[in-house]
Formats: sequence, C-alpha cells, structure tokens
Amino acid sequence: MSLIIAPYNNAMRLGDESNSLSFNSYTQQICIDDAVVIDPDRFDNSVTNDGFADARELSKGGPSQTVAYTSRSLPIKYGAIGGSGKGSFVDLDKFKESDLNIFISVKVINQSINIKDALVFQGLSSVNAETFRSVFGDCFISGFLEGGEFNALVSLKVLNKDKRATVKAEAEMALSVGATDIKAIAKDDIDMSNLWSQTDTTIQVGWSGGGHIKPADQPWTIQTLMETAAKFPDLVASTSQRTYAILTKYETLQSYMALKPPDLKPLYYENAAIVTNSLLDAYMDYKNIYSTLGTHLLDIHAGKKEFVGWPSEAEDFAKTDTLSPITDERPFEATIEGLDLARRACRFQMVKIVREVAIIEENPDYAADEKRLEAIQSTTIFRERLPCVKDKGEVPYLTNGP
Repeated sequence: MSLIIAPYNNAMRLGDESNSLSFNSYTQQICIDDAVVIDPDRFDNSVTNDGFADARELSKGGPSQTVAYTSRSLPIKYGAIGGSGKGSFVDLDKFKESDLNIFISVKVINQSINIKDALVFQGLSSVNAETFRSVFGDCFISGFLEGGEFNALVSLKVLNKDKRATVKAEAEMALSVGATDIKAIAKDDIDMSNLWSQTDTTIQVGWSGGGHIKPADQPWTIQTLMETAAKFPDLVASTSQRTYAILTKYETLQSYMALKPPDLKPLYYENAAIVTNSLLDAYMDYKNIYSTLGTHLLDIHAGKKEFVGWPSEAEDFAKTDTLSPITDERPFEATIEGLDLARRACRFQMVKIVREVAIIEENPDYAADEKRLEAIQSTTIFRERLPCVKDKGEVPYLTNGP
C-alpha cells in the first residue's frame, strides 16, 4: 500500500499524552483527539536523507498541478490554493495570463517518525454510523516526515507574441540547467537580458525548512532561484522541520474492526480525488472570472470601458430565473444589468462546487457514478456567454476585413 501523507501544520501532533489525532484524508481536516492510544516512548526514527527534484512546464489546465499531496477539497471550502501553504503562493491571475508556467520543486526527507508499537482504537458509544466520519474521519496520524520542501512557479508572459516560440525555448533552457552552469549558459548561449526585456516575468516562491535560504535583500531572479534550489538539500540537512503527516487507515487496526459501528461501511476517497481535481480547477477558474467581471463593472462605471454588443441574431438572453440549469447556454445581455447577472451566476457556480465537495465527502462513490448529472456548468461554456467589453474609443477587431 502506498504511503498516505498530508501537509503538516502546527495543529497536528503525535504521542502527546499517549494519544493520536483522527483525520479526514479527503478534506484534510483534523477530527477528534484520543482516537488511537499509543506509547509515546516508542518511535522508529530512521534517518533516510532522501531528496527529490523536479522542474516541469505546467499546462493552463489549472492550479491543481502545483498542490501535490494537498487536499483539493480544502481550498474549495476555504477559498485559497493549498490548505497548508503548499501552493498558496500561486497568483492565479498571473498563472492564467502567462504564456509559459514552469514549476520547480525540491523535496528533502531527512527523517521519518513512525509509531512502531501496537495501537488500540478508542470508540465512543454515542457515535453511530451516520456521525462516525464527522467525528473520527477515516484515518489517524501515525507519524511525520521531517525535512524540507522548496516550490517555485516562474510565469512568463511574452510581450511580443511573434517571438513566443523563441522566448519559450530560451526560458526552458535557462530553467533546465543546474545552478553551477546557469552563468555559463546565460553568457554563451542565452542573452538573458534580452529574455527579460521581452517578457513580463513573475517568480513566486514558497518553502518550509532550510532556515534562511537566501539574503532578505536579494531579489528572486532565475539565477538565485536555481542556485537556491541546488543548495536547498544541504540547508535542510542542518535546519529541518516537519513537512508531512503520515496517515493510516482505521481498517488496519484489529481493535477498530471490533469496536466500530456494525453498519459502518469504509469510505474510499481515491476515486473522489480525480473528480475533486477538476472541481478545484473549475472553482479557481470561476473565481478568476468573478474577479474579472467585477473589474469590468468598475471600469465601465468609471467611463474607461464600454460594451461590445452581441450580434443582431442574439435575441434571447439569460434571466434571473435561468441561473440554476447548467444546460442554459443563453448569453448575458451586454448591459450593466447583464454583466451584474453574469457575476451573480458565477458566484452561484462557486457555491454549487462547494456543495458538490460536501456531497462527495459524505458519498465518495458518487465520484465514479457515470449516470450522475454534472452539478456545474463548464467554465468554457460559461465564458462564451459573457458580454465583451473594450477600452473606450478602441476600434473593434474586424475578423472579416480586407
């Protein structure tokens, strides 16, 4: 069985007063304490010194690609990427607008702290099958991984679209070499100053462990980014911290099988994770649309922008009573009222996603039910329904011009 882990936060603990916290692996929320009795003096502390480095280009499919091991349902519930800081540094607007997004990750595991003694599940007579998951979750914290983690997202927006392919190739080369070679590559093969002059570059960084990984007054650049990533394992060797909690399913305990409510069925969230990935991407996409619509409303009120009317054949528009059906593909009217209605509809789509996550939490089998109807409208279809706006005085682009 593969190791189940969750990002560490300060509310987690192990072996405090001979107890262990219960946990929900889907929502990654802490439940009741004293769920499992342990011996606090018997840990298996094995120094592993494992390290993993990864640099890859991300598609624009969604930000869920940057939050490995983090519950996708948690940011949907609480409105931010990465419930425990993993991925929370990502600026969604920059991610969506950029022509190239490269994610760099370095993970170091110095030590694994695990329970090695016999464990006993402590049930409660007042908890039945209906309330069990909300009280106990589906697993318990059985250990921790100590080390460090360094994540960085480099977003490049090419200013001259005709040079997009060239700039993309140069950027990929700069981010694929080691820190010791980057100066030589920059001097001999790549005109780095030319690269930066042709792009709007955003570097977003988050890390745990390693202490002070660079001087506070030194800005993040590609060079400092690669140098820091290269030396990060050495920094973690001297300054490590808990990075992940190790989770164990209750079904592995013999005492649990004897003490659990007789009619309680096990919950398998593995299939739900795939569906929740797409829900997170849709949620963050709708969040981005909601923000953009709000900006358009402010700009139109300020006289900076104006509407671009729909074609004359578009006569049937979305109304207040048509917000619920996901099959409604009618456009929103190119007016203040229509734009405000679109913003309201966008908000309701986000609410539906939150409700869908709550439903899957209670019934993970729904995630694999092919006959179950979709709960939300595709963001691609929703975008097609939005009225267009332009800067005031700007000449509309003519698709059928000479």
